[in-house]
Amino acid sequence: MKRITKIVAIALVALMLVPQMASCSNSSKRSIYSVGDVSITDDLYRYWLSYYKSYYAKYFSDIEDTEEGWQKEVTEGITAEKYVMDVVDKRMKMYAAALNLYEEYGLELSDSAKAEIASAIEGQIEYYGGRSALGNALRNSCNITIDTLEDVYEVEKKVQQLSDFLYGEYGISKINDQQLDQYYKDNFSRIKYLYFDKVNKYIYNDDGSIKVNSAGKYQTQALTEEEKKEVEKKAKEALENALSGKDFNDLIKIYNTPDMDYSSTLPDGYYVSAESYTSSYVYTLVSKSMKMKVGDIELAEDDYAYYVIAKYELVDKAYKTDKTGQLEHIEKYAIESYYNKLLEEKAKEVTVDTDYLSKIKLVNIGGSVNI
Repeated sequence: MKRITKIVAIALVALMLVPQMASCSNSSKRSIYSVGDVSITDDLYRYWLSYYKSYYAKYFSDIEDTEEGWQKEVTEGITAEKYVMDVVDKRMKMYAAALNLYEEYGLELSDSAKAEIASAIEGQIEYYGGRSALGNALRNSCNITIDTLEDVYEVEKKVQQLSDFLYGEYGISKINDQQLDQYYKDNFSRIKYLYFDKVNKYIYNDDGSIKVNSAGKYQTQALTEEEKKEVEKKAKEALENALSGKDFNDLIKIYNTPDMDYSSTLPDGYYVSAESYTSSYVYTLVSKSMKMKVGDIELAEDDYAYYVIAKYELVDKAYKTDKTGQLEHIEKYAIESYYNKLLEEKAKEVTVDTDYLSKIKLVNIGGSVNI
């Protein structure tokens, strides 16, 4: 289950991290998503389906690229194919909405933006060893042309330009201090936690330091069944100590391994949010802490570890004084959040060719040329 929840977490932040999509008004192509005078045609949809097929294949590590493989459930009631296609469907609706707003505001690409697009195309041509080679790669991938790829890069610029126009430094809807603070309160939790690995243990040197291999990685070995029982017992003991009111930073020094003793470097603990999914175990911490109330101390468990989590009151406007770097990108995340909400509302106006989508099979789409 850990593998899947990690993917879901990534999807929460992916909408703005990889903002490449395209629109085309060529009437000879089939319109799949449309709103106003904007349409996303079948070739452009295939490009994005190819991109996300490859993007998520990195995380669906046990899914084979076969018809049967993509029908494997990756979470309850959801196949790998449906998961990927749902992600692309949401993205296409939101970016059709963005392009429609772009036209409504009368925005235009600058000469410098056009030059950057031309440079990006030339970079792809050079990477593939010539225009013909790139064209062949695109046809084999998702049956599109270099002109379509140029459309992709053009609209990437438009989507970003719309965001800057609305929420940039001089944006007409630039988020104010009150909105930023509300985003902080709605999306972040402050926690401290104890970590108990239930699969492996570190190998220590005589001086108490953790052994490293030639690649500089910490050396571990699998726990025995008896050791696993001891880990569970220790986690429950730590929970009792935490619930009894013992200082949590003192407990961190006692129970956490040396490499995870953050009691001095992060005395106020961790600020976690949907943007905090940066490693395999963080999902448990975030999802659990978001459901907890301030003052709660609970034991959580996943396939890899036990966690004793304590939730604390947010420090008022900590993003203005934080020296740890945990909140340095909060304004960017807030902009993305407000932008996504705007596009999601506008996306309700988008019409979709569901007949076309119902006939698409992910196995028939090639891997992306850009991954």
